[in-house]
Amino acid sequence: MDLGLIVVVSILLPLVAASPFGPLQIVFGVPAALFFPGYALSTALFPRRTDIEAVFRVALSFGFSLALLPMLGLFLNATPWGIRPTPMLIGIAVMNCGLALFAYTRTKGFEPQERFGFVPMRPFVGLARGGGRGVPWAWGAVIVLGFVLVGGSVALRIASPPQTETFTEFYVLGAAGRTGDYVTRFPRGEPVELQIGLANHEAEPQEYAVMASVDGRQHGSVGPVALAAGERWEGEIEVTLDEPAGSYRLQLQLFLASGGDPYRELHLFVRVP
Repeated sequence: MDLGLIVVVSILLPLVAASPFGPLQIVFGVPAALFFPGYALSTALFPRRTDIEAVFRVALSFGFSLALLPMLGLFLNATPWGIRPTPMLIGIAVMNCGLALFAYTRTKGFEPQERFGFVPMRPFVGLARGGGRGVPWAWGAVIVLGFVLVGGSVALRIASPPQTETFTEFYVLGAAGRTGDYVTRFPRGEPVELQIGLANHEAEPQEYAVMASVDGRQHGSVGPVALAAGERWEGEIEVTLDEPAGSYRLQLQLFLASGGDPYRELHLFVRVP
C-alpha cells in the first residue's frame, strides 16, 4: 500500500504543481522530492522487515532522496529539456514510479509478514522505548534532530523565498533586429537612427530616458518611455553628430525618471567620414 501511495502521489504531482493552492503543493511536493525516492530505494535494498531498524530506514529514505535529486538534475542538464520546473516534476514522478516498481518486485517474493511495510510513527515509538533493537537512544535522537533541522530549513525556505534580482535590460539592435551589426557610420550633420531596446524587470512600473553623447556633448535623446513591470520596448533614438571626421566613442546613457546618475550605459565605437 505504501508503494502504491508513492505511485499515486507521483502521478498527481505535475497536476498539483499547476494548482494555485500553495499549501497543497507543499503537502505533495516536499515528500515526493525529499522522502519518496529514498524510501522506495531503501525498500528495494532492504525488502524484509527485519533487515534494518525502521528508524534507520527513515533516515536512509531522506539520505537517498537527497543523493538522488542531484543525480536527476545532472541527467536533465545533459538533455534538451534542461533543469526547468516542468522537466524536474516529470523526472521526479518517473523516478519515484520506477523505484516503487523496483521495490515491489523485490518485496513480492517474501511472505506478507516478512515484507517491510511502513507504519506511521513506528520508528519514533521505537525511539521512545529506548531506541528499539540495537538502536542506541543517542543515535535515534541525532536522527530525529536531523529531521527537525531539514524540515525547518525547508519551511524557512518556503516562508522566506529569496528576493528576485531587479534590473533593466538596455541594448542596441542592428539593422536585422539582432544585437550587433549596429550602425557605425555617422555622416557629419546628418541624423542617423539607432534602434535601442528596454525591458523592465524592476518588479514595478518605471519611466526611462536615453541620452546619446560624445565627450559629454549631447547629440540626441528619447523619452520618457513608461514601461510596466515585465514590459519591453524597442524604438529609435535619432543621433546627429557634428564632430570633425574621425573615430569616436558614442555613449548611450539610460536614466530613470527619478533622476540622478545614469542607471545603465552603453558605448559604441563610431566613425564620422
